[in-house]
Amino acid sequence: MRRLTKEESLELYRQLDALAPVTLVIPAAVVFNLIGQCQLALRHPSNHGPSALAARQWIEQVARYLDGLVPGTFDLVQMGFDGRFDQPAPASQEEGEADA
Repeated sequence: MRRLTKEESLELYRQLDALAPVTLVIPAAVVFNLIGQCQLALRHPSNHGPSALAARQWIEQVARYLDGLVPGTFDLVQMGFDGRFDQPAPASQEEGEADA
């Protein structure tokens, strides 16, 4: 793998940004899990800027869509941004076992 320069990376991003939207077929439960993973990544103190903003906007858009299918989903997703609702990790994860 070759390391891209900043200029090359920006050019690739510009090309991706010019493309039509991507349509994916993903089960709703998988999308919900992806939202949780994004929320976890957004908690990293160095994760800010345009990509973090895009992730937050994606989460809100998808959560509103899912809420139209299963009312209450939007509120549940919002809880994922609030540390007061954090749940302790299962003992298997605390011991370093891989998540299945």
